[in-house]
Amino acid sequence: MVAVLAGACASAVHAPAQPAPPRGGGQLGPALGVFPANASRVTATVRKVSGNALTLEIQDVRQARADLPMGPAYGTIEAISREPLPGELAGRRIDATVTLVGDTQASQWFVSEIRTLP
Repeated sequence: MVAVLAGACASAVHAPAQPAPPRGGGQLGPALGVFPANASRVTATVRKVSGNALTLEIQDVRQARADLPMGPAYGTIEAISREPLPGELAGRRIDATVTLVGDTQASQWFVSEIRTLP
């Protein structure tokens, strides 16, 4: 009886065929969506300044340029400035332009044309 069991265990097990992975470095999953050019003019309170990054609590959004759509700027966002930012912006209300760049997997807000409000 042991020989019968040993023979049964030694027989090959055939698994169903698996589909071959895509060739040419194809990507599985949803396609990336790149954000189109955009620009939003925001009124916001600066909650934090850290180097060239701002945390903005947005109160109002409007179209910044007639030739570009508005980005989805609402709530609290972190935006990066291409220029150094003064630390005294923290706690101030500002008017600025924000643009969203990237794709559906990774994105970043950029801020420019910052003007402090009374």
